[in-house]
Amino acid sequence: MSLFKNIFSKNNKDEIEEIKGLFEGKDFDSVILKGEKLLKRLKAEERKTIIKLLSLSHFNKGSNKIALTYFKEIASSSTNSDDWFNVTSTAILAKEVDTGMNAFSKAIEFYQKNGTSENIPIGQMSYYVMQAFRDTEEYDLAFVQLMKLRDVYCELKITDPTFLHIRGLPFLSHVMEASKAILKNQKITETQMWLKEFASQLDEEGKSLIEKLANELKK
Repeated sequence: MSLFKNIFSKNNKDEIEEIKGLFEGKDFDSVILKGEKLLKRLKAEERKTIIKLLSLSHFNKGSNKIALTYFKEIASSSTNSDDWFNVTSTAILAKEVDTGMNAFSKAIEFYQKNGTSENIPIGQMSYYVMQAFRDTEEYDLAFVQLMKLRDVYCELKITDPTFLHIRGLPFLSHVMEASKAILKNQKITETQMWLKEFASQLDEEGKSLIEKLANELKK
């Protein structure tokens, strides 16, 4: 009996490695086809590997609701902030805003408790959440995240890219580029006045970036 167990265990490992290779080759359809079949006969530890590959494959194909189901399974037993952030971004893209924001709170909590240099920093999380809301045309919710980022930049005042990178923050130029559609469509405040106030609290490099965006938005 032990011989048969070893044979089957080896077969599972071989198939897992094959599926990993398919994922690395971006053959997401094959990952899903083979992974979902294999999943039914795997033990808990082996399941985690396949579930992660399935969730990422569905996400890359734009099947956000299916990806969300798998991401939630991973996060349910995890204290890794990245696992909860995967739920956050996927839920927002699947238009499940409450689920996404609850997961975002968990991601921040776990990052603050045990985050490492391998995890996505909170500032970067806000940046990606902002973009997810933008991509689903939830412009006011995206603007809320933009305001949070603005508050951090205003507190620091320095917008040098290296300075920001060391602190786990996105480059201001990237945030401004990503925020164009948000600023054109949000209804919370008057955009030009908001940008003027923002620019006034930054260094010369930051002022220049924001003034450039303000001029582009006037066209």
